[in-house]
Amino acid sequence: MKTYSKVPNIYIDGSTLSSADRTKYEQDIAAMLDRLLLTWAGWATLIEVYYLAKKKMTIVPYIATPENGVCNATAGAKDPQAATLKGTTLLNPNGTLPPKENRVEGTGVGSDTTVRFSPSTWGPSTGCNTGPGANADEILLHEMVHGVRQMAGRSVKEAPPKGSEGLTNYEEFVAILVSNIYRSEKNIPGLRKDHAGFAQLTAPDTDPAQFKTKFASFLSNVGIEQQRFANNLAQATCAFNPLRP
Repeated sequence: MKTYSKVPNIYIDGSTLSSADRTKYEQDIAAMLDRLLLTWAGWATLIEVYYLAKKKMTIVPYIATPENGVCNATAGAKDPQAATLKGTTLLNPNGTLPPKENRVEGTGVGSDTTVRFSPSTWGPSTGCNTGPGANADEILLHEMVHGVRQMAGRSVKEAPPKGSEGLTNYEEFVAILVSNIYRSEKNIPGLRKDHAGFAQLTAPDTDPAQFKTKFASFLSNVGIEQQRFANNLAQATCAFNPLRP
């Protein structure tokens, strides 16, 4: 395990791999984090981890399972109740609401998080790199956004507006929003539509003004729940950034 030198509460742990593969994995992840820092979206995410210094994010290799499949990466809180927004109900793993007698409310105090991600999963020869948002750096950033919200105790699985069901929930909306801003900063054509796959976002949602109108409540919540994060993301001057004033 190594500490990421620029954000000391990020740990990179390739210990499940062979010695040579572990060294390469840890070096590759550190180099990818360095590249993320060169953009506003990446910097805003990493600096948010830094400010949540009492919590830690550990990045480990993704191991495919029958449940999660090969083309995947995840972020999981050590304490789901602490990671969940105070006053909201923890959902079942499949996103459904538990029976009343089994419901638990989040405390919002924040939790350590583990990001499971392997760059090799998303290489062009794997069959997993199939559209906007599927580049390895975008996937890592996407999962780190989930992780930083768990660290902050802001994770909430509110359903998206009608007509946007492919987003799955609010957490996926935020993660895709940030990775789309990142993609726009890098001037890569096409934006990710939703969490159902890697289809391309289409007009009128590609217009930041139209996007703001459609997702007004969700965008407002980003600023309310994580004001510093939202303000830092708003600094990105690119074609698609609905968080800009």
